[in-house]
Amino acid sequence: MTDHYPLLSAATARDLMREIPLVIPAGMSVRAAAGLLDAVGTCVAPVIDARGRCVGLFGAADYRRWLARGDAHCEVVTEWQAVPAALMPDEVRYHMTRRFAAATPRAGVHELLRRLNEVEDPYLVVLDEQRCPTGIVCALDVLAAEAGDIEAGGDPTPEGRRPLWKSPVPVTPSGATTHVAPVEH
Repeated sequence: MTDHYPLLSAATARDLMREIPLVIPAGMSVRAAAGLLDAVGTCVAPVIDARGRCVGLFGAADYRRWLARGDAHCEVVTEWQAVPAALMPDEVRYHMTRRFAAATPRAGVHELLRRLNEVEDPYLVVLDEQRCPTGIVCALDVLAAEAGDIEAGGDPTPEGRRPLWKSPVPVTPSGATTHVAPVEH
């Protein structure tokens, strides 16, 4: 009997990524960011700095943690230091997930799996050379590619199924507190 180890899919992050329906500026309020995620119909979005570089992810779990902290008397910064909750700014940058998976558009399935295995979130942000987000990949898509359900080029095989994401909804800036940076392609 011969052991057979199938080769990993030839698909890349570019093949598997979905367009990002919105990005969230790091200085946006948590409540406004949660409202935008709900309005667009997505559960997670990249957080960007003033130069458009990805600095984190903000999603439903971050929002729930923020809500739970509302009753807390202080925010633990380190084992020996706590900041009173009233002094903790209500900005996404203080409540986002900072440890997230990222890759270049050329990264193969093996690399995507390795990077996703290093973090808790099932999302991987595809970044360009300037670290600006260009797409997002769900762990389910990577596993489907590994199983052969998605071919190189991002096309599902006839028997394969690909998780559905909502189509990007254009979001226009409506003021300083609810500004959403448009994703440029």
